[in-house]
Amino acid sequence: MGKLDGKVAMITGATSGMALAGAKLFVDEGAHVFISGRRQDAVDEAVKQIGRNVTGVQADSANLDDLDRLFETVKQEKDTIDVLWASAGGGAQGRLTEITEEQFDTAFSLNERGTLFTVQKALPLFNDGGSIFMTGSNAALRGYPDWSGRDCGPTGREPAHSTAVPRRPGTKGPGTPGPYLRKQRPAAEFLHTALAAGTL
Repeated sequence: MGKLDGKVAMITGATSGMALAGAKLFVDEGAHVFISGRRQDAVDEAVKQIGRNVTGVQADSANLDDLDRLFETVKQEKDTIDVLWASAGGGAQGRLTEITEEQFDTAFSLNERGTLFTVQKALPLFNDGGSIFMTGSNAALRGYPDWSGRDCGPTGREPAHSTAVPRRPGTKGPGTPGPYLRKQRPAAEFLHTALAAGTL
């Protein structure tokens, strides 16, 4: 018996890396998982890799119409969500003196705005006792050349957003995998730990 038997999970940006590893783990633990990504070919390949109990939806988390379509798909197929992992995000290297307005708008549209509205639009579907995770960056924890000025926002979003999420009976989160980022094995270790501790 899996620890997520009968549960429904939604993971954005789950076509590669730790989010894809998480989707595989959730399915192995008994959940039906919805995944999203910006490119249809990448979504199709991720669905193929996961193999079962997965629904792939092409959606850009920076696009609110895409988010509406994503959660409408979840509502039509399963009606509820037990686990949300807002993992869509990214950035590009650049020195503080060279960052353009376009680069700033692109990064914050996805990493901040997209994350906030992903959680907001998921809430009406949430079951009591559910969990919310948001992928963060460890760039705000120490200095990284060409990264810290760009990437500090995503780490800070979890404490800021968590105060605004209405509490539901037994609901856990928001929380962030934080320093476990970017490699499939550490991400899987984080998720195994969360499952063992009953925080999912």
